[in-house]
Amino acid sequence: MKELNLDEVKVIQLEILSKVAEFCEEEGISYSLSFGTLLGAVRHQGYIPWDDDIDIMMLRKDYDFFVRNFNCPGSVLQVKSVLNDSSFPLAFSKVEKLGTKMVEAEFSDIDYEIGINIDIFPLDIIPEGTVSFPLYFLSIKAMHKILFIKSIRVDLENKNIWRNPVLILLKTILTWLPYRIITQILHRFISRSNSLGSNKVMISSFPSVKMSEIFPRDIFTELIEMPFEGKKYKVIKEFQSYLTTQYGDYTELPPIEKRVSHHKFKAYIIS
Repeated sequence: MKELNLDEVKVIQLEILSKVAEFCEEEGISYSLSFGTLLGAVRHQGYIPWDDDIDIMMLRKDYDFFVRNFNCPGSVLQVKSVLNDSSFPLAFSKVEKLGTKMVEAEFSDIDYEIGINIDIFPLDIIPEGTVSFPLYFLSIKAMHKILFIKSIRVDLENKNIWRNPVLILLKTILTWLPYRIITQILHRFISRSNSLGSNKVMISSFPSVKMSEIFPRDIFTELIEMPFEGKKYKVIKEFQSYLTTQYGDYTELPPIEKRVSHHKFKAYIIS
């Protein structure tokens, strides 16, 4: 098993992105770069220099079709989701390359092997009522918080006098509740809202989603192409509104001390 450096990981991520985009084009699926990948495309024409992953988003109907139809026998690229794997521990999906392995520290307490991958996020319809939306949002945040507690590892080197005892207590209380059951409940809950007639959508499966991160349902009405690492990919035409909602003044670089990756992983070629 050979460990890969970040540049080698990015080559594989870009290979996956290219194949996913190609499949979407062939099947008429509307997709867009999202989160830091979209920001990187706009500001850097590629990865944000200190970023190390790739994210794309789709409306739920396209997302479900993608997950159910992307995999084909013999392909080295496979999509993993609760829709095709009941043991998958996340409410969004990942497209991985077989023959590789990625070990992510933030999920160190979750026993699930996956290769080098990119993230695929569904945009789900949400309730619009002054009561129904807060209840919806509090429900998904509660499930995300439980998943975080279940997944985070107790760090014995952390000197915070309260952190480990509180975390151990919470993990003990939640022992009876399997991680994958919570994920499946969250998936069903956010999927069910797509039958609503609401005109608003949200990436409800994103663990750190904020109440303000709401977008019009017609965000995918118009797509344009934008360069990312030497190739062109689809992005929503209203990318400025999206990025402002996500990051505020996205044109400004963050302070130097914040120009660091939020992910911690090791990646390997295993075959």
